[in-house]
Amino acid sequence: MKDDGTAGLYGNPATGQRVTAYATAHSTALPRHVTDYHAAAAASRPDSMMLSSNFQSQLHLLLANAIGAKRGGWAIRRAPATPASAAR
Repeated sequence: MKDDGTAGLYGNPATGQRVTAYATAHSTALPRHVTDYHAAAAASRPDSMMLSSNFQSQLHLLLANAIGAKRGGWAIRRAPATPASAAR
């Protein structure tokens, strides 16, 4: 599992740690079941590096909320029928 994901992004490790601390303090916390799942996967799976990190999951949550996604699938919005298309 990826811990902080800042390796190589900044000129030095201290900057990466400060950015991580700021992001953690100013972001919506993940639901407990997600962080519990990440912890269990990291402890039990040798391929846990392939899973999303907590930071990535926070982004996924932000994006889902931004587009109004609901559990159970994507809602496709259709354009309203025009009189010509309704007559067909």
